[in-house]
Amino acid sequence: MTPTPEAGTRDATWRGKFSALARVYTQIIGMASASFDVDFLHALPSLTPFVGLSPAIRHGELNLRCTCYLCRQVAQAREGWLEILARMAEPGGIGLSPATIGIWS
Repeated sequence: MTPTPEAGTRDATWRGKFSALARVYTQIIGMASASFDVDFLHALPSLTPFVGLSPAIRHGELNLRCTCYLCRQVAQAREGWLEILARMAEPGGIGLSPATIGIWS
């Protein structure tokens, strides 16, 4: 069966829509990651059912997984830095100033 010109246009339209969806998804990920809002990122609907339909969707889903991982790592590091600052504020501290170890409150 020979594809009709209309079918080619329809395919191009769907590819464009998936690309637009991936673009918006990536923009949302960027905005949420700026505030390290992992809960918001986890609340995004999964695009996994559409991964096979578009490389752009596949990359959007991978971007989400990587961003969640990064945000979790930054959140864990922040907790550690806050612990260091709290210990520095105790009487006797730890013998270092925030500037010495490169963190500030």
